Amino acid sequence: MGIGKGGKAGHREQSGAQRTVWIAAGATVVAALITATATLLASSGTKDTPAAVAPTEEDRPTGVPRHVPTSTGSTGETRPAAPTVRWQGVVVFDGSGKDFDAEQPSDVVGGNDFVTNGVAGSVQIGTLPGTTVSTWKAGELPIHRDCADTVEAAGTTSEQLELGTVLCAKTDEGRIARLVVREIPEDELAPVVRFDAVIWSLAGS
Repeated sequence: MGIGKGGKAGHREQSGAQRTVWIAAGATVVAALITATATLLASSGTKDTPAAVAPTEEDRPTGVPRHVPTSTGSTGETRPAAPTVRWQGVVVFDGSGKDFDAEQPSDVVGGNDFVTNGVAGSVQIGTLPGTTVSTWKAGELPIHRDCADTVEAAGTTSEQLELGTVLCAKTDEGRIARLVVREIPEDELAPVVRFDAVIWSLAGS
């Protein structure tokens, strides 16, 4: 028995509906696969690239204050900054004493650090209580650190003076000084001596 027109039309409509359902299902599967692949790639990239971690206190070297730069010498040894020059100029001793802790070296009764004594041709520099002096015998003029080291190691209470003698000295307040003999008048009976002097500030001041 033949199929009528109405039966053929219904059959075509049913087949078309089935194709639509299969196409929609296929699209859903493809979309799901794309989503899964993208998620897998994203998680893989995240896994291989660790997140940045901020430095903690444990990452800092011990003994180095936070945010405080340090300076080192050529050997890598950390050194404090050298004291600055407090006063520099000519000092003339004439047998009286001089206070090197004053604003500039001057004779201060009860406060002097050094004094000259002797006669022309044999003049010495002497120290008063709490001070020390040492002759520097190396070639170049000493800097603060050199003088501080030599008065600590070889400081004494008196040194003989000649033209060109270089001295390192330490006051009773702890200041370091350098003196260079520039003149010892031979026609003076008093122990007159002219020095070129440098007096450094106290460390940290």
